[in-house]
Amino acid sequence: MKITAVRVLRVTLGLFLYALSIVLSINSNLGMAPWELFHSGIAQKTGFSLGQVTVFFSFVIVAIDFFLLQQKIGLGTLLNMVGVGTMVDVINKTGIIPVQVGMSLFSFIQHFLCMVCVSFAIYFYVGAGYGAGPRDGLFIGISKKFNISTKVAKTVTEIFAFAIGALLGAHFGIGTAIFAFLSGPILQQINKILKFDLNSVKHEYFDDLIRKA
Repeated sequence: MKITAVRVLRVTLGLFLYALSIVLSINSNLGMAPWELFHSGIAQKTGFSLGQVTVFFSFVIVAIDFFLLQQKIGLGTLLNMVGVGTMVDVINKTGIIPVQVGMSLFSFIQHFLCMVCVSFAIYFYVGAGYGAGPRDGLFIGISKKFNISTKVAKTVTEIFAFAIGALLGAHFGIGTAIFAFLSGPILQQINKILKFDLNSVKHEYFDDLIRKA
């Protein structure tokens, strides 16, 4: 695995944007994003904390990605799992993202920026070629395995997370549905503008290190 300053910087920027998108979503006050809703529903039913459930399911989804979808583990995978949550806490402490009250135009603008931000996050950190995080690896793996667009694959996984979270009793809002149905199309549109194909990225994984050792 060839680690360069430029690629590490790209991963870091991408994960920062990922964390920023989460804060934008939460502070828009329109409802949690689907995967956060899923984790919240599991937490309510099990009694574990939201953080514990998020970490646990990160490992579960990585296992699904690896064994069922042949998505290997790279530096980007691990950094996504451990770094995004930390960055969310840092951004929250700065207070730079306003917390919207009620359902206003600014709430919807902020929620839209969340979906744009996460699309650029995926472009930067996945494009670095160090592998994808658990949930991104899931929709990318589904896209490759079933030969469907990343737009459709992402939409399917987001709707699945939304449905399970809602069935488990987690509180959702209109923003949850907006994210589930529009984040995939927005991702595809931004990738078209950037001339970026998620499925064509050549990744380096930890098993490359083992083979070369």
